[in-house]
Amino acid sequence: MKDDNTDSNSSTSDSTTTSSSGKLNLLDGPITATFWRFSMPLWFGFLANVLYTWVDLYFVSKLGENATAALGWGEQVMFILFSIGSGFLTATGIVVARRIGEQNHQGAVHTAQQ
Repeated sequence: MKDDNTDSNSSTSDSTTTSSSGKLNLLDGPITATFWRFSMPLWFGFLANVLYTWVDLYFVSKLGENATAALGWGEQVMFILFSIGSGFLTATGIVVARRIGEQNHQGAVHTAQQ
């Protein structure tokens, strides 16, 4: 009987994360599952950036120490710019979502076009 409760709780958790139409339920779903689902694309973006850096460093390291140092410094600058851009993108998405939630579609369009 205890196993049946566990199974029904896990299916309830899954059903609150996504609705029957397959859309993400942000209001009633568990916070942790929603957080992980939203953060995965950002994680993959950062992972791709790091892998790109490692491959670059591998091939450039054959050119010498100065080339490796220059690329290492340049890649750090690129990562900082990528992080700042990701932050602005996330912040813009939050503001647009809030405007849509307020039924202020003109404000959402204005924010998205800036």
